[in-house]
Amino acid sequence: MFGLQIARAAGAVTIITSSSDEKPAKAKELGATHGINYRTSDWAAEVKSITHGRGADHILEVGGIETLSQSFRALAWNGFIPLVTLPTCLMITKLDTVMQHF
Repeated sequence: MFGLQIARAAGAVTIITSSSDEKPAKAKELGATHGINYRTSDWAAEVKSITHGRGADHILEVGGIETLSQSFRALAWNGFIPLVTLPTCLMITKLDTVMQHF
């Protein structure tokens, strides 16, 4: 939630993703503009829709390699994705596989 609070303080439109409907609802109570359940939707497509096809300028990636390809799909041209966490067993071949989609 720290990323949400910093982004909102800076005046950004914020989009929160979670594996449940409850967490985005709570995030909206805390100031999130939009909330998306990534288990029940194509969240990258929803981000593109919310941003009128542009994509997100910043995506705070906390899911690691498993969600990174979706983050790239949701990202605006010249956007920024800080990786907050990656599994310690990250193998470069898996990252290469993710990057082949772009």
